[in-house]
Amino acid sequence: MIAQKLFGTTKNGRDVTAYTLTGAGGLVMEVLDWGGRVNRIVYPDGKDVVIGFDSTAGWEDGDPYYGCLIGRYANRIANGKFSLDGKDYVLACNNFPAGIGCALHGSDGGWHDRIWKAEPFEKGTDVGLVLSLVSPDGEGGFPGEVAVKVTYTLTAGNVWRVDYEAESNAATPFAMTQHVYFNFKGEAGGTVEDHELAVCASSYAPCDAGQIPRKIAPVAATPFDFTAPHLVGERIDADDEVLKFGKGYDHCWVIDGAGFRKAAELKGAGKKLEVWTSEPAVQIYTGNWIPDGYPAKGADKLSCRCGIALETGKIPDAPNNPAFPNAILRPGERFSSTTEFRFA
Repeated sequence: MIAQKLFGTTKNGRDVTAYTLTGAGGLVMEVLDWGGRVNRIVYPDGKDVVIGFDSTAGWEDGDPYYGCLIGRYANRIANGKFSLDGKDYVLACNNFPAGIGCALHGSDGGWHDRIWKAEPFEKGTDVGLVLSLVSPDGEGGFPGEVAVKVTYTLTAGNVWRVDYEAESNAATPFAMTQHVYFNFKGEAGGTVEDHELAVCASSYAPCDAGQIPRKIAPVAATPFDFTAPHLVGERIDADDEVLKFGKGYDHCWVIDGAGFRKAAELKGAGKKLEVWTSEPAVQIYTGNWIPDGYPAKGADKLSCRCGIALETGKIPDAPNNPAFPNAILRPGERFSSTTEFRFA
Protein backbone atom coordinates (compact mmCIF):
# COMPACT_ATOMS: atom_id res chain seq x y z
CA MET A 1 0.00 0.00 0.00
CA ILE A 2 1.22 3.52 -0.83
CA ALA A 3 -0.16 6.81 0.46
CA GLN A 4 1.03 10.34 -0.25
CA LYS A 5 0.54 13.79 1.26
CA LEU A 6 2.05 17.25 1.31
CA PHE A 7 4.85 17.13 3.90
CA GLY A 8 5.65 20.83 3.89
CA THR A 9 7.41 23.62 2.05
CA THR A 10 11.11 24.46 2.02
CA LYS A 11 12.41 27.92 2.89
CA ASN A 12 12.70 28.76 -0.81
CA GLY A 13 9.10 27.77 -1.50
CA ARG A 14 9.36 24.23 -2.88
CA ASP A 15 6.54 21.84 -1.97
CA VAL A 16 7.69 18.52 -0.48
CA THR A 17 5.61 15.35 -0.88
CA ALA A 18 5.79 12.43 1.56
CA TYR A 19 5.14 8.87 0.36
CA THR A 20 4.28 6.19 2.93
CA LEU A 21 5.13 2.67 1.77
CA THR A 22 3.55 -0.18 3.75
CA GLY A 23 5.16 -3.51 2.97
CA ALA A 24 3.41 -6.86 3.01
CA GLY A 25 5.79 -7.93 5.81
CA GLY A 26 4.65 -5.09 8.07
CA LEU A 27 7.57 -2.68 7.65
CA VAL A 28 6.55 0.93 6.94
CA MET A 29 8.73 3.62 5.29
CA GLU A 30 8.10 7.33 4.86
CA VAL A 31 10.05 8.82 1.94
CA LEU A 32 10.20 12.45 0.82
CA ASP A 33 10.74 13.52 -2.78
CA TRP A 34 13.05 16.20 -1.37
CA GLY A 35 16.45 14.56 -1.51
CA GLY A 36 14.94 11.07 -1.45
CA ARG A 37 14.89 11.39 2.34
CA VAL A 38 13.86 8.33 4.33
CA ASN A 39 12.13 9.98 7.28
CA ARG A 40 10.68 6.93 9.02
CA ILE A 41 11.25 3.18 9.05
CA VAL A 42 8.74 1.61 11.41
CA TYR A 43 9.02 -2.02 12.47
CA PRO A 44 5.86 -4.16 12.77
CA ASP A 45 6.09 -3.58 16.55
CA GLY A 46 5.61 0.16 15.96
CA LYS A 47 9.21 1.24 16.69
CA ASP A 48 10.56 3.94 14.35
CA VAL A 49 14.30 3.21 14.03
CA VAL A 50 15.66 6.12 11.95
CA ILE A 51 16.39 9.80 12.57
CA GLY A 52 14.00 12.23 10.91
CA PHE A 53 11.94 15.35 11.42
CA ASP A 54 8.32 16.48 11.49
CA SER A 55 8.95 19.44 9.17
CA THR A 56 11.38 20.67 6.54
CA ALA A 57 12.95 22.98 9.13
CA GLY A 58 14.65 20.04 10.83
CA TRP A 59 16.95 19.53 7.85
CA GLU A 60 17.33 23.17 6.92
CA ASP A 61 18.32 24.26 10.42
CA GLY A 62 20.55 21.29 11.25
CA ASP A 63 22.50 18.54 9.52
CA PRO A 64 20.99 18.30 6.00
CA TYR A 65 21.97 14.69 5.35
CA TYR A 66 19.71 12.63 7.65
CA GLY A 67 18.12 9.93 5.47
CA CYS A 68 19.15 11.61 2.19
CA LEU A 69 20.34 10.41 -1.17
CA ILE A 70 23.87 11.73 -1.64
CA GLY A 71 25.42 12.69 -5.00
CA ARG A 72 27.06 13.56 -7.32
CA TYR A 73 29.98 12.39 -5.21
CA ALA A 74 29.28 10.97 -1.76
CA ASN A 75 31.80 11.71 0.96
CA ARG A 76 34.88 13.96 0.71
CA ILE A 77 37.07 15.27 -2.10
CA ALA A 78 40.29 16.77 -0.73
CA ASN A 79 40.64 20.55 -0.97
CA GLY A 80 37.62 20.64 -3.26
CA LYS A 81 39.85 19.85 -6.24
CA PHE A 82 40.44 17.06 -8.73
CA SER A 83 41.95 16.60 -12.18
CA LEU A 84 40.30 14.52 -14.88
CA ASP A 85 41.60 13.82 -18.39
CA GLY A 86 44.11 16.67 -18.12
CA LYS A 87 41.67 19.30 -16.86
CA ASP A 88 41.51 20.75 -13.34
CA TYR A 89 38.19 21.23 -11.54
CA VAL A 90 37.45 23.26 -8.42
CA LEU A 91 34.49 22.58 -6.11
CA ALA A 92 33.30 24.66 -3.19
CA CYS A 93 34.72 23.51 0.15
CA ASN A 94 31.74 23.02 2.45
CA ASN A 95 33.36 20.92 5.20
CA PHE A 96 36.43 21.74 7.30
CA PRO A 97 37.66 18.89 9.53
CA ALA A 98 40.49 20.24 11.69
CA GLY A 99 40.16 23.45 9.69
CA ILE A 100 41.14 21.68 6.45
CA GLY A 101 38.70 22.32 3.60
CA CYS A 102 37.11 19.64 1.44
CA ALA A 103 34.04 19.18 -0.73
CA LEU A 104 31.54 16.97 1.08
CA HIS A 105 28.55 15.08 -0.36
CA GLY A 106 28.36 16.89 -3.69
CA SER A 107 29.47 20.28 -2.37
CA ASP A 108 27.09 23.14 -3.20
CA GLY A 109 25.33 21.05 -5.86
CA GLY A 110 24.42 18.18 -3.56
CA TRP A 111 21.44 16.10 -4.64
CA HIS A 112 20.10 15.92 -1.08
CA ASP A 113 18.64 19.38 -1.74
CA ARG A 114 16.94 18.58 -5.06
CA ILE A 115 13.26 17.78 -5.50
CA TRP A 116 13.33 14.43 -7.29
CA LYS A 117 10.67 13.22 -9.68
CA ALA A 118 8.87 10.50 -7.72
CA GLU A 119 6.82 7.66 -9.21
CA PRO A 120 5.25 5.19 -6.75
CA PHE A 121 4.65 1.60 -7.84
CA GLU A 122 3.18 -1.68 -6.66
CA LYS A 123 4.37 -4.91 -8.23
CA GLY A 124 3.12 -8.16 -6.78
CA THR A 125 3.88 -7.97 -3.06
CA ASP A 126 6.52 -5.26 -3.57
CA VAL A 127 5.85 -1.56 -3.09
CA GLY A 128 8.26 1.20 -3.97
CA LEU A 129 9.21 4.55 -5.36
CA VAL A 130 11.25 5.45 -8.44
CA LEU A 131 13.19 8.70 -7.93
CA SER A 132 14.88 10.42 -10.86
CA LEU A 133 16.58 13.67 -11.79
CA VAL A 134 18.93 15.22 -14.34
CA SER A 135 21.99 16.99 -13.00
CA PRO A 136 23.18 19.65 -15.46
CA ASP A 137 26.76 20.03 -16.63
CA GLY A 138 28.63 22.15 -14.11
CA GLU A 139 26.27 21.57 -11.18
CA GLY A 140 28.34 21.88 -8.02
CA GLY A 141 31.41 22.29 -10.23
CA PHE A 142 31.25 18.77 -11.68
CA PRO A 143 31.55 18.13 -15.43
CA GLY A 144 28.91 16.43 -17.54
CA GLU A 145 25.14 16.14 -17.56
CA VAL A 146 24.12 13.13 -15.47
CA ALA A 147 20.74 11.36 -15.64
CA VAL A 148 20.18 9.34 -12.48
CA LYS A 149 17.45 6.99 -11.27
CA VAL A 150 17.14 5.48 -7.80
CA THR A 151 14.53 2.84 -7.05
CA TYR A 152 13.42 2.13 -3.49
CA THR A 153 11.67 -1.25 -3.16
CA LEU A 154 10.10 -2.60 0.04
CA THR A 155 9.56 -6.36 -0.12
CA ALA A 156 7.29 -8.76 1.72
CA GLY A 157 10.42 -10.08 3.47
CA ASN A 158 11.08 -6.66 5.05
CA VAL A 159 13.97 -5.89 2.73
CA TRP A 160 14.53 -2.31 1.60
CA ARG A 161 16.37 -2.51 -1.73
CA VAL A 162 18.06 0.55 -3.24
CA ASP A 163 18.92 0.30 -6.95
CA TYR A 164 21.06 3.08 -8.45
CA GLU A 165 21.36 3.78 -12.19
CA ALA A 166 23.12 6.65 -13.95
CA GLU A 167 24.55 7.82 -17.28
CA SER A 168 26.68 10.86 -18.12
CA ASN A 169 27.51 12.64 -21.37
CA ALA A 170 31.03 13.49 -20.11
CA ALA A 171 33.54 11.89 -17.78
CA THR A 172 32.72 12.80 -14.17
CA PRO A 173 33.40 11.62 -10.62
CA PHE A 174 30.37 9.66 -9.50
CA ALA A 175 29.54 8.00 -6.19
CA MET A 176 26.12 7.75 -4.57
CA THR A 177 24.96 6.55 -1.19
CA GLN A 178 21.95 6.56 1.13
CA HIS A 179 22.63 8.43 4.37
CA VAL A 180 19.95 7.04 6.71
CA TYR A 181 20.85 6.83 10.43
CA PHE A 182 19.67 3.84 12.49
CA ASN A 183 18.96 3.47 16.19
CA PHE A 184 17.01 0.36 17.13
CA LYS A 185 15.98 1.93 20.45
CA GLY A 186 14.42 4.84 18.58
CA GLU A 187 15.99 8.11 17.54
CA ALA A 188 15.64 9.53 21.06
CA GLY A 189 16.75 6.29 22.70
CA GLY A 190 20.24 7.49 23.51
CA THR A 191 23.49 6.51 21.85
CA VAL A 192 24.08 3.55 19.55
CA GLU A 193 27.20 2.63 21.51
CA ASP A 194 25.36 -0.41 22.91
CA HIS A 195 24.52 -1.73 19.42
CA GLU A 196 26.57 -4.68 18.18
CA LEU A 197 28.32 -4.21 14.84
CA ALA A 198 30.07 -6.61 12.50
CA VAL A 199 31.73 -5.48 9.25
CA CYS A 200 32.79 -7.88 6.50
CA ALA A 201 36.05 -6.05 5.91
CA SER A 202 39.63 -7.02 6.69
CA SER A 203 40.90 -3.61 5.54
CA TYR A 204 39.95 0.05 5.83
CA ALA A 205 41.09 3.43 4.58
CA PRO A 206 42.80 5.32 7.43
CA CYS A 207 42.43 9.08 7.08
CA ASP A 208 44.42 12.16 7.99
CA ALA A 209 43.30 15.09 10.13
CA GLY A 210 41.23 16.41 7.23
CA GLN A 211 39.32 13.09 7.11
CA ILE A 212 40.89 12.23 3.76
CA PRO A 213 42.05 8.61 3.30
CA ARG A 214 45.52 8.15 1.81
CA LYS A 215 45.89 4.34 1.67
CA ILE A 216 44.24 1.02 2.42
CA ALA A 217 45.47 -0.83 5.52
CA PRO A 218 44.57 -3.95 7.54
CA VAL A 219 42.05 -3.58 10.35
CA ALA A 220 43.87 -6.19 12.46
CA ALA A 221 45.03 -4.93 15.85
CA THR A 222 43.11 -1.65 15.46
CA PRO A 223 39.77 -0.36 16.84
CA PHE A 224 38.48 -0.74 13.26
CA ASP A 225 38.49 -4.54 13.39
CA PHE A 226 34.83 -5.59 13.33
CA THR A 227 35.45 -8.88 11.52
CA ALA A 228 34.05 -10.34 14.74
CA PRO A 229 31.14 -8.47 16.35
CA HIS A 230 31.88 -5.71 18.86
CA LEU A 231 29.74 -3.14 20.58
CA VAL A 232 29.93 0.17 18.73
CA GLY A 233 31.08 1.95 21.88
CA GLU A 234 33.55 -0.68 23.02
CA ARG A 235 36.57 1.04 21.43
CA ILE A 236 35.06 4.25 20.02
CA ASP A 237 37.15 6.47 22.31
CA ALA A 238 40.32 4.37 22.15
CA ASP A 239 43.73 6.03 22.09
CA ASP A 240 44.10 5.75 18.31
CA GLU A 241 45.17 8.71 16.19
CA VAL A 242 43.05 7.80 13.15
CA LEU A 243 40.00 7.24 15.34
CA LYS A 244 40.46 10.60 17.05
CA PHE A 245 40.48 12.40 13.71
CA GLY A 246 36.81 11.48 13.33
CA LYS A 247 35.86 12.07 16.98
CA GLY A 248 34.71 8.46 16.80
CA TYR A 249 33.87 6.31 13.76
CA ASP A 250 33.58 8.24 10.50
CA HIS A 251 35.71 6.02 8.30
CA CYS A 252 35.63 3.84 5.23
CA TRP A 253 35.90 0.04 5.32
CA VAL A 254 36.81 -1.88 2.14
CA ILE A 255 34.38 -4.79 1.90
CA ASP A 256 35.89 -8.24 1.39
CA GLY A 257 35.12 -10.07 -1.84
CA ALA A 258 33.41 -8.83 -4.99
CA GLY A 259 29.95 -8.74 -6.50
CA PHE A 260 26.80 -8.56 -4.41
CA ARG A 261 27.74 -9.66 -0.88
CA LYS A 262 27.19 -8.94 2.78
CA ALA A 263 28.85 -5.77 4.04
CA ALA A 264 27.74 -5.35 7.65
CA GLU A 265 25.38 -6.48 10.38
CA LEU A 266 23.93 -4.35 13.16
CA LYS A 267 22.03 -5.61 16.23
CA GLY A 268 20.30 -3.81 19.07
CA ALA A 269 17.13 -3.79 21.18
CA GLY A 270 16.11 -7.21 19.87
CA LYS A 271 16.38 -6.14 16.24
CA LYS A 272 18.85 -6.97 13.48
CA LEU A 273 19.85 -5.38 10.18
CA GLU A 274 22.03 -6.89 7.46
CA VAL A 275 23.49 -4.65 4.75
CA TRP A 276 24.30 -6.25 1.38
CA THR A 277 25.81 -4.37 -1.54
CA SER A 278 27.58 -4.52 -4.88
CA GLU A 279 29.71 -1.50 -3.92
CA PRO A 280 33.40 -1.77 -2.89
CA ALA A 281 33.18 0.03 0.44
CA VAL A 282 31.04 1.22 3.33
CA GLN A 283 31.49 4.46 5.28
CA ILE A 284 30.37 4.03 8.87
CA TYR A 285 29.52 7.17 10.80
CA THR A 286 28.35 7.13 14.41
CA GLY A 287 26.78 10.59 14.60
CA ASN A 288 29.72 12.09 16.46
CA TRP A 289 28.75 15.65 15.52
CA ILE A 290 25.01 15.39 16.23
CA PRO A 291 24.29 18.00 18.93
CA ASP A 292 22.62 17.03 22.18
CA GLY A 293 19.08 18.32 22.45
CA TYR A 294 18.39 18.86 18.77
CA PRO A 295 14.64 18.38 18.10
CA ALA A 296 13.55 15.22 16.30
CA LYS A 297 10.15 13.75 15.43
CA GLY A 298 7.34 13.99 17.94
CA ALA A 299 9.11 16.54 20.18
CA ASP A 300 11.85 14.00 20.92
CA LYS A 301 15.43 15.15 21.37
CA LEU A 302 18.53 13.82 19.63
CA SER A 303 21.87 13.25 21.31
CA CYS A 304 25.47 12.88 20.21
CA ARG A 305 25.96 9.41 18.67
CA CYS A 306 22.23 8.75 18.59
CA GLY A 307 22.43 7.11 15.15
CA ILE A 308 24.71 5.08 12.93
CA ALA A 309 24.92 5.49 9.16
CA LEU A 310 26.07 2.56 7.00
CA GLU A 311 26.86 4.32 3.70
CA THR A 312 27.73 1.90 0.92
CA GLY A 313 29.63 3.36 -2.01
CA LYS A 314 33.08 4.37 -3.20
CA ILE A 315 36.17 5.30 -1.18
CA PRO A 316 36.39 9.01 -0.29
CA ASP A 317 38.65 11.13 -2.52
CA ALA A 318 39.03 8.32 -5.07
CA PRO A 319 39.23 10.85 -7.96
CA ASN A 320 42.54 12.00 -6.46
CA ASN A 321 43.90 8.56 -5.61
CA PRO A 322 44.48 6.14 -8.53
CA ALA A 323 45.17 3.32 -6.07
CA PHE A 324 41.51 3.31 -5.01
CA PRO A 325 38.75 1.56 -7.00
CA ASN A 326 37.54 3.56 -9.98
CA ALA A 327 34.96 6.28 -9.29
CA ILE A 328 34.75 7.91 -12.73
CA LEU A 329 31.62 7.53 -14.86
CA ARG A 330 32.32 7.95 -18.59
CA PRO A 331 30.08 8.50 -21.63
CA GLY A 332 28.65 5.27 -22.98
CA GLU A 333 28.84 3.58 -19.58
CA ARG A 334 25.80 2.81 -17.45
CA PHE A 335 26.33 2.90 -13.71
CA SER A 336 24.36 0.24 -11.87
CA SER A 337 24.55 -0.64 -8.19
CA THR A 338 22.37 -2.30 -5.56
CA THR A 339 22.29 -2.10 -1.77
CA GLU A 340 19.84 -4.00 0.42
CA PHE A 341 18.90 -3.30 4.03
CA ARG A 342 17.50 -6.58 5.40
CA PHE A 343 15.51 -6.07 8.61
CA ALA A 344 14.76 -8.76 11.16
